[in-house]
Amino acid sequence: MISPLVRRKRLAKELRRLRDDAGLSSSQLAARAKLNRQKISMLENGHPFTNVADVAAVLTALELPDPHWHALFQIADEATKSGWWESYREGLGERQMVYVNLESGAAEVREYNLFVVPGVLQTPEYIRPRGELTAYQWQQSGKGRYDIDRGVNARMMRQQVLRRPGGPSYHAILDELVIRRAAASPTVMAHQLRTLADASTADGRTAVRVLPIVADLGDLWLPRSPFSLYTYPDPGDPTVAVVDTEIEDYVYIEESEVRPYLELWSRLEKAALSVDESARFLAEQAEHFAKASERKS
Repeated sequence: MISPLVRRKRLAKELRRLRDDAGLSSSQLAARAKLNRQKISMLENGHPFTNVADVAAVLTALELPDPHWHALFQIADEATKSGWWESYREGLGERQMVYVNLESGAAEVREYNLFVVPGVLQTPEYIRPRGELTAYQWQQSGKGRYDIDRGVNARMMRQQVLRRPGGPSYHAILDELVIRRAAASPTVMAHQLRTLADASTADGRTAVRVLPIVADLGDLWLPRSPFSLYTYPDPGDPTVAVVDTEIEDYVYIEESEVRPYLELWSRLEKAALSVDESARFLAEQAEHFAKASERKS
C-alpha cells in the first residue's frame, strides 16, 4: 500500500501547478468544476478528503488529456485509502500515525535520533515505559486515556509490516546518548542494546550506526532535533522529511525544505561509526547495563 499521506501531498502539489499553468485563480477553477473555493483550497493544501468525485471534477475542469487525468485520479483514489494503523489509533496517537503512514510503501527509511531508540527498533519491554510516559502526557494534556497494551501491540505490528518481504531498507543513526542514557531499567536496556547490536545482520535490510559524542562533524553543523527521511519507488513521489519536536512533527516535501536534511544525513553518515563498530559498541554498553542490573538485584 502506498502512503495515503504522500499521495495526498503529491496530488496537492500537482493540482497547484496545473492551475497555475492554466492561468486560473482558485475561484475560477472552483466555478469551472462547480465546487466551492474552500474545496479547491483543501485539495491544493493536502488536507484529507474522501470524495474522489471532487478531484475528478477538478481534473475535468483543467481539461487534462486522458492519460494524465487517469494517472492523477488513481493517485487521488490511493490518497483516500485507510491503512491498518487506523484500527490502532488509541495505541499509536496522531503523531505516531504520521510515521506509520509515511512508512507505508516506502523504499527506504532513514532516521536519526538523539534521545531514544526509534520505535521500529524498540523491544516490547522498552516500549512499555515509553507508553507509560505517553499515558501520563495524554492525561495531563486532556487527550483522554492512552491504551498502553494496545500501544505495545501497535509498535510490534509496525515492525512486522516494515519487515515484510519487499519492505523498505531501514537505516538508523543513534547518538551515543541514546545508548548510554537509561530510558528504561538496566535489565531492559541491556536487552534492548543487544537487540540493536544484532539488528544490522538480522534481515540484511537494516543498518544501525552510532554517532559518538567525540565524532568529528567537520563544519560543526550539529543536528538540533530527531528527523526521518522517506523515499519511494515511484520517482514522481516526493522524498519526505519529518522533524520531531517536543510538541509537533513537521512534514516537509518541498525540495528546498528537504535538501538540508539530506545534506545533514550525509554528514552524520560520514561521522558515525561503521555498522560493525556500532554493533561492538552496542554490545559493550549492553554488558554495562547487565552488570548494573546484577548490582541492583
